[in-house]
Amino acid sequence: MEKLDRYDVRILCELQRDSSLTNTELAERVGLSPPPCWRRVRKLEEQGVVQNYVALLDAAMVGYPESVFVEVKFSDHNPVSTARFEKVIQDQPEILECYATSGSSDYLLKIAITGISSYHEFLSSRLMALEGVSHFDTRFVLKTIKYTTALPVSQSPGNAPSL
Repeated sequence: MEKLDRYDVRILCELQRDSSLTNTELAERVGLSPPPCWRRVRKLEEQGVVQNYVALLDAAMVGYPESVFVEVKFSDHNPVSTARFEKVIQDQPEILECYATSGSSDYLLKIAITGISSYHEFLSSRLMALEGVSHFDTRFVLKTIKYTTALPVSQSPGNAPSL
């Protein structure tokens, strides 16, 4: 992949702020005319830098007022057990994020829940039933201090300086 120049960085920053911008609006914000702006956006998409466009929802307003983080530890690292776990995780819409981690746990999950009883049901009927899982450590989110999906593109190594 080619190094991102200042226009690419500006395009990426603007798209992270508002991906519903028209090409004309985006071009105006980054200081390009619409045709080269469109070509740059398409190139960033083709290279996989821009992977998708989504709408970010207010979780509480759509019925998920609570979030939990769950550390999962396995009793062994049997490839069959971990593959089955990862497959089950993929099929659970409440699980927003899952990471294989180093340290005292093997996985970290972020789960959207409707309340403690729904989490208990989810935990006991789905996660605790999985072979190889030996321990869960749950952290209930009390208050969100910072939430963003925007990456600090202008500060990435190898990119042009911040504009």
